[in-house]
Amino acid sequence: MELLVLDDDDLGLARFKKLRGEALAKAPEAFGASLDDFLNESDQFLRGQIKKESNRFVLAILDENGSDICAMGGFFRRKGKKLEHKGVIWGVYVTPTKRGKGLAAKLMQGLISKVKSDVDVEAIQLTVSEGNEPAIRLYERLGFKAYGREERALRLSKEENFVYLDEVMMELRLK
Repeated sequence: MELLVLDDDDLGLARFKKLRGEALAKAPEAFGASLDDFLNESDQFLRGQIKKESNRFVLAILDENGSDICAMGGFFRRKGKKLEHKGVIWGVYVTPTKRGKGLAAKLMQGLISKVKSDVDVEAIQLTVSEGNEPAIRLYERLGFKAYGREERALRLSKEENFVYLDEVMMELRLK
């Protein structure tokens, strides 16, 4: 299975929309975005999210037949003089049928490697929902360290009530 950087062309957009929609539908507790918000975004906005630039990109893994992507994660460098020394990994997702095959590790290693070679940042940050132990263990194996916890970071609707989730903030220092 091949790693590729998504492009904002029609094929890249279609692949992104399909897998991101699946991620938000099947794992709403893992993302700050909601499926409803995502479905209401314009193609122009979504193309902006996946547009390859020097300080932002979305890395994906093609499935065995090379037609669809089965895993993806994004990166962007923070803006502004006081924050540009940090970047953020976002939207990491592996489709359920491909889990347990090392794809999340391959994807994360690819993201980290691309950042190290192409972007001048001192640290990579990410957040992960507390209780997502497989992801937390993977990030720790890759050198990320928890530096904080945001209580009630996400609010999900469950029937007529809300469920709140805490997030763990993690960082990988590069310099």
